[in-house]
Amino acid sequence: MSATFLEVTYRHGRPFAAFLRLPRGPGARVDHTREVRPGMVVDFSEDDTPLGLEIVDPATADEDTLLGVLTEIRASGVSRGDLAPLWGNRAGRECRLNRIVRPAEAGPE
Repeated sequence: MSATFLEVTYRHGRPFAAFLRLPRGPGARVDHTREVRPGMVVDFSEDDTPLGLEIVDPATADEDTLLGVLTEIRASGVSRGDLAPLWGNRAGRECRLNRIVRPAEAGPE
């Protein structure tokens, strides 16, 4: 089974689009898609297992709506930490993945 991961595409330093890949078994393929909320499209396998969630405009996606969608589609294996890069430092959240490490902070090699 593959792990959950989030891919965020940036344009001019801002999140432009995002795709949350959900855990899936070997050989799972997308059979159909469905828009579950404006700007949120879910990929499903033939047996309606959710395989991924496309977030068309991550800058406007709020945490409660996104978690609600994941609950609605019965997505498992997703934590708030998996979603943290969507918000970065917005609303006081800190995301280690968005932190720039300067050479002096990198430590010994």
